[in-house]
Amino acid sequence: MISQANNERFQNQLADLTPKKDTNYSLWKITKKLKRPKIHIPPIKTTDGKWVRKEADKAQVFADHLKDVFKSLPCKNTEHDKEVYEYLDAALQMCLPLKSVNPKETWREISKLPEGKTPGYDLVDAKLLKELPEKGIIHFATICNACLRLAIFPGQWKIAQVVMIPKSEKPLHEASSYRPISLLSVQGKIFERMLLNRMRAHLSDVIPQHQFGFQEKHGTIEQIHRITDIISRTLEFKQFCSAVFLDISQAFDRVWHERLLYKIKKLLPHSFFPILKSYLQGKCFEVKYNNESSPLQKINSGVPQGSILGPVLYLIFTADIPTHEDTITATYADDTALLSVDKDSSTASAKLQAHVFKVENWLDKWGIRVNQGKSVHVTFTLRRETCPPIKLRNEEIPQAEDAKYLGMHLVRRLTWRKHIWTKRKQLDTQLRLMYWLMGRKSNLSHESKIATYKTIKIDT
Repeated sequence: MISQANNERFQNQLADLTPKKDTNYSLWKITKKLKRPKIHIPPIKTTDGKWVRKEADKAQVFADHLKDVFKSLPCKNTEHDKEVYEYLDAALQMCLPLKSVNPKETWREISKLPEGKTPGYDLVDAKLLKELPEKGIIHFATICNACLRLAIFPGQWKIAQVVMIPKSEKPLHEASSYRPISLLSVQGKIFERMLLNRMRAHLSDVIPQHQFGFQEKHGTIEQIHRITDIISRTLEFKQFCSAVFLDISQAFDRVWHERLLYKIKKLLPHSFFPILKSYLQGKCFEVKYNNESSPLQKINSGVPQGSILGPVLYLIFTADIPTHEDTITATYADDTALLSVDKDSSTASAKLQAHVFKVENWLDKWGIRVNQGKSVHVTFTLRRETCPPIKLRNEEIPQAEDAKYLGMHLVRRLTWRKHIWTKRKQLDTQLRLMYWLMGRKSNLSHESKIATYKTIKIDT
């Protein structure tokens, strides 16, 4: 609730707010600040039952929690581990070196950087880089070429400054109730982009066609359209679609570096291996809370979220997820859906179960964990009968009448009432928060009100 005094103060500011660039998007900034208010973090409870209140102690508790998160899961297959390490120790094949960086490419990538983003550990932001003279651009290109030639990713660019954001509807006194947001070096991101430019030509042969995440001309809309088209044809022919939506636990954080390097060495030209090995190894993070920071901690697993290469490396790591000739696989990053269609409900589930068994073995082999409590099994059909349950690790996946996949609510008969109702509730909530800005008594111009409404609608 906004007090009367604050409301009057805000109303006096409305005359100068506009959604245009010449005023530095003042309307968008105040709207964003209202939509994401600063939340006070209460005392945090440690694992040994103690409570910490000082900022430095809170930062340390968060750092200790993340240190446990950035650990790979234990592997049960020692023979497979032996194969991985033997292959990593094998000599690299002869191949052409990576294409060198020129100042034109360097400036092109710098000019694409969005301004206004918080800088990383080195405090270098996009605005500073865009002010570099021609001589500075040439020097930066020289540094990048030295990194490619020596296969070294600079240590200063490997440090992530982590800010903890509370998760919705979670107890704020627990460290696990906060989501880490990594602030990375802008210079490192530019170099990552240059590496990705050299990898693109080889990714089409590595990443499977059912993977729509972080792919050009692919997105959530295309993947949802693909799934709903399959379900629609199932309903049209009065068949059964037995579908499992798997929830991968801490997908990006638990990737074992050695196993990822094993796949990089197998799937990409060997000229990428040394530089990507340097990129993954020796990464560190610090947790920043207000004016205090924790000591640097080593990252032992995972691909950096918020980075340029992190999502692509995860796609490479999961590129060999098993498929089945009688089922449909749909993946968007770590969001995984498996569908089986048949006129008989038992046959549809039997084919899906065979696929789930293959995926289960693959998950165990590569140290990936599925949250079975959040995974869902849905039967899409116009009939009253429900497909037999599906088991993962000898436990039944919970059955439900609907599933949320890529932001869409898919219900048993593929009606959109629940999805529309949910989105309408979200929009109503945002409009109530913004009423002081858009209401009848607001001094905001009609043009700015329309711009604000569009912002709310897009974000919702």
